[in-house]
Amino acid sequence: CRWAEPGAGGRGPRRRSQLRRLFAVILALDTTTRNRAMSYVEKNLLPGETILCRGRLHWILFFKPLLLMAAGLALIVASPFTPHLPNLWIWGAVAILVGALAALPALLQMWSTELVVTTIRVVAKRGLVSRQTTEMLHKKIESLTVHQGILARVLGYGTLVIHGTGGGQEAIPNISGPLEFRNAAMAAQSESWKH
Repeated sequence: CRWAEPGAGGRGPRRRSQLRRLFAVILALDTTTRNRAMSYVEKNLLPGETILCRGRLHWILFFKPLLLMAAGLALIVASPFTPHLPNLWIWGAVAILVGALAALPALLQMWSTELVVTTIRVVAKRGLVSRQTTEMLHKKIESLTVHQGILARVLGYGTLVIHGTGGGQEAIPNISGPLEFRNAAMAAQSESWKH
């Protein structure tokens, strides 16, 4: 962060101190939320099991809500230049509000999803109130497949499909860095076969 010089824009030492405290509180809340979100895997580690890699969902979950909010902002900015449409700013505000509301499920999905590779298994936990977990031992994983379209490759997200030895498969959509997650799972799988 670049801080303004004292007297520039009313941001003197007192203002900077307040901003630093605010950022510290936000970071503390973010760390607390992450620790709470990862508690399922940490509480359910098997004896001798350690976490090797943690995955996360990609920001693409927020693309449609952000697009709607940007359209609303464009309507608000354009409203002074369109006197024949006096209520255009209201439609812009509604679009921003609907976009913000549409972002809430994506935010909950991001906060409540855990993707972890451990020394023994791959764990994918989804859901806040109703929980769905997929846990596959490395020895029971037949293959790991990554599906990415052109946009997904450019933006760095995709769907990871875990194929089990019994014919079952589990897809994890919109994972950020799916190739890195797959490689970590495959490395852990090869290590588990050595032991």
